[in-house]
Amino acid sequence: MQTTAKPSTTPTKSPHVDHSLFHHSHRKHHSEPHQEEATHSSQQQQQTTNSFTSLNSTLWCSICLKKAEEHIPAITSCQECQVELCKFHTKTHFKKHESHVSISLINNEDETRHQYSNAVLNGEMNRILTEGNNSLHSSQSHRRHCVIHSSSINTFCKTCEQLICAACSVHSHKGHDLYLIDSIEKEEREKLNEQLQLLKKEIIVFENEHSLDDATVNNELEMIEEMNLRLKQQGLNLFEKLKTMIETQQEKLNQSIDEMCENHKCIIHHIVELKVKLMSMLGEFDQLHQLSGLEMMEKKLVNFKKVDELFQELKSRCKFENMSELHGYELVDTKSSFKIIEKEIDKFSNIVHSIKPKTTPRKLDFVSNLTESTVSNDSLSNPYDVKLSYACNCILISDYFNSRIQIYELETKQFKTTIKTISRPHCLCIETNYNSHFSDALLVGCSDHSVYKYDLKSLVDASVNKRPHHDSLIWKQSEQLEYPAGMLVTYQYLRNLSPTSPVTSRQQQDTLRIVYVCDYTKNCIHLIRLQDGEIICRFGLNDGIVLQGPWGIDMNEHGEIIVGETGFNRIQFLKPDGMGSYVSLKSFGQTGNGNGQFNFLRGVVYDRACKQILACDFSGRRIQIFDRNGEYLTSYYDRVQGPYNCCIHELTREVFVADYSKKRIFIFK
Repeated sequence: MQTTAKPSTTPTKSPHVDHSLFHHSHRKHHSEPHQEEATHSSQQQQQTTNSFTSLNSTLWCSICLKKAEEHIPAITSCQECQVELCKFHTKTHFKKHESHVSISLINNEDETRHQYSNAVLNGEMNRILTEGNNSLHSSQSHRRHCVIHSSSINTFCKTCEQLICAACSVHSHKGHDLYLIDSIEKEEREKLNEQLQLLKKEIIVFENEHSLDDATVNNELEMIEEMNLRLKQQGLNLFEKLKTMIETQQEKLNQSIDEMCENHKCIIHHIVELKVKLMSMLGEFDQLHQLSGLEMMEKKLVNFKKVDELFQELKSRCKFENMSELHGYELVDTKSSFKIIEKEIDKFSNIVHSIKPKTTPRKLDFVSNLTESTVSNDSLSNPYDVKLSYACNCILISDYFNSRIQIYELETKQFKTTIKTISRPHCLCIETNYNSHFSDALLVGCSDHSVYKYDLKSLVDASVNKRPHHDSLIWKQSEQLEYPAGMLVTYQYLRNLSPTSPVTSRQQQDTLRIVYVCDYTKNCIHLIRLQDGEIICRFGLNDGIVLQGPWGIDMNEHGEIIVGETGFNRIQFLKPDGMGSYVSLKSFGQTGNGNGQFNFLRGVVYDRACKQILACDFSGRRIQIFDRNGEYLTSYYDRVQGPYNCCIHELTREVFVADYSKKRIFIFK
């Protein structure tokens, strides 16, 4: 039902409101913004508009708010009294004022607004006025009143972005930027219309870019349903095939068991027959003393010889020490086999994304090399590895045959100092913020079958000032290591570690900082606790994970471990299964000089920014680049002759390559 707002008695000379003309107010209000519809010529814009609905702000019961200061949601509005009422006050108000008409404030798409009188309160629906859309438009155009002062809302507070009454403006909104609604209605309507037009255009563009039109969405739903059926059918076929294979193996096993048992039965039956014949012929000699000399000699020469032959045959049949050996057979021990089979079958329940992400192959451009700024005495001799420390602003290089670590300034690329190592350094790794004071630690794997952990800043300072650096050593791990190669520092959930691990006690935290250490000759990967250097567990030894000469190692954003294996010339993806073991997800690569093949694979690095894998193909004299799924993208041959390892500057995007053959560190970008 249409209502009109009470005219404001406040005179206005400009859009701004004179605060002295408004009554005093003590509380803020809750209001409902006006609803407005716009028509458009384009049918596509109209469909876009229909897909978005507006929300009404909550209205509170005016009586509850005024008397008890309680925020009780209103369900009706009295047209005559211009107040909103909760369920309780709706009954009391219309019982007292039977002639007043109420407008429901409950919005439902499937029900129209009803106007009802006191008959509704008595349970007799004598007076229900249903006006359909007319009533709905009437409610939307209904002029709201302040729930605190019951005055008409006629002012817009631009500071608070609220609609208020005159009384509210002189207290709770005093000093704010206020405008009478009538004075800004035309301007705001035009602004709103412009904003709506712009928003609708953006929505159309967004829908087109993401294929959100109705036809595409409906088609996508059909495609998903089709995919559902297709994948389930593929799964059914897969497991039917597995079932057939298992049943075939079961039949073969049963046949083997039957044949073996039948053979053993035949052996026993033949032995019994031989025993019967042997005993029968021996019985002929029972009355030996009663035989004449001629009969005795005949039996000796004929029958006794046959008895001896039967006995020799019996002995040849009994090739076992005890008859129980014929039934003392078991199936082979399948515990380890079942573990491997279970891991392999578990892969059948995985679903992979078949649409490959759009990937732009990286282009590497040569920048410089680090040996240009050094004197001959500090030249590199077959660098094995290179790593960066942002906290210490340095580049670290394992100078293998010189048994030292060369350090350069990260920003200037100038030589800084040399650190002599106890033995020849293989690989390096940086543990950032290892002591919660933003200090880096350096891990060094050496040829003495050990891994050392140093405080990097203390180590560099001691070297620059020519002091002994033994105080920089935090721990050394040399147990059970043979040839430490690539290393990776990461956090690990305790539930992913081996159940026999000494760190699975309840007092430990949920996660633990560890370092993965590739053992090149032992063909496994050790997990070492970074706090004290203790080996927690390892994988790759009789646990279903097959590694051959693991050297390079990194991790992607999904927590999957990427391992480069020199022995197999492949890259393998591994992941913890959450039960103390690891599973092999996939692998790619083989020996060769073609694209995607390796000839003495060394270091691997995962670039999280580009989601690409960089692999150092040593004898192939190149760096191969793959996407995150292992698909070959491109190769880089320029200048490199024997890349052993590389790392990426996460800020400048520079790629540092340790070239073993050229005895240099190349920098590409």
